[in-house]
Amino acid sequence: MFRIHALPLALALLSGTARAADRFAATLFVEVNAYRDSQGVGLLDHNAALSEAADIEATWTNLALRRGYRLAFHTTDTAWLLAERPDLRWERLYATYGPVLPAELGIHDVARLCGYSGLCRDNIGLANKTPANAVTGWARSTSGHRENMLDPAWTELGTGHKGGGQDAVCVAVFGDAL
Repeated sequence: MFRIHALPLALALLSGTARAADRFAATLFVEVNAYRDSQGVGLLDHNAALSEAADIEATWTNLALRRGYRLAFHTTDTAWLLAERPDLRWERLYATYGPVLPAELGIHDVARLCGYSGLCRDNIGLANKTPANAVTGWARSTSGHRENMLDPAWTELGTGHKGGGQDAVCVAVFGDAL
């Protein structure tokens, strides 16, 4: 059974008025929690900052795939993000890196820009037709995706989705709510 506070988010985003990407992301949230529940692991709370970070990572990865960039997955181009989202909390990264930011940001840095202060990890899925396909792929993965989904240290989750077909990208960001 899902926690009561996760249901309003899922129901609102699954409604007919939500964008398709939002419905995909909300369903991905539900599917990850269903998988954790089936494995006897505690359910995750929704975190808006992690969802914003997941959406940024999905958007960048989708754009990079469509433009044919040679892509280092699990990173976001700093110059692109600065141009697209000057409203983010950039002072958090300047405090860490000084005036010269790295060319690419990992999910932990992107989450910090979105206001998240805990630790986090991400799962990225490409060309998944449904959220269930993404979760099934991650569950079968031998490169850490399954471990991310089942790690009891994670207490929060944010999800994002961008694109369709071969360029579709879905992201789950797991956090520990420090």
